[in-house]
Amino acid sequence: MKRVLVLSLLLLMMNLRSLPQNRTNDAEDKRKLLMLVENAWNQAQLARDGKALAGLVADTYVYTDYDGTVMNKAQFIADTQDRSYRLTTVTNNDVKIYLYDNASTGRFERLGH
Repeated sequence: MKRVLVLSLLLLMMNLRSLPQNRTNDAEDKRKLLMLVENAWNQAQLARDGKALAGLVADTYVYTDYDGTVMNKAQFIADTQDRSYRLTTVTNNDVKIYLYDNASTGRFERLGH
């Protein structure tokens, strides 16, 4: 019985030691997933794919453009369909993603040409 208890305690200690590392890996995995979504968003904008954007953008989405123009989801998607604006690249620079229990925020510079 004593041997089983010692073995169980050793296994528990080994698992506890790996928890912080697993949390870090989980956080990195979440950051990578969010960047994949962001890249899908960029590609949808480049392709003027309103259907794809509709799937990526929440119904409560509010967009503020560089000039202060504020748009809701429908206005934003309609704006991406404007063929008079020739978007050839979309790049995110200096990306920082902050994770919380059930949410995340991000900060980045987005360049579109």
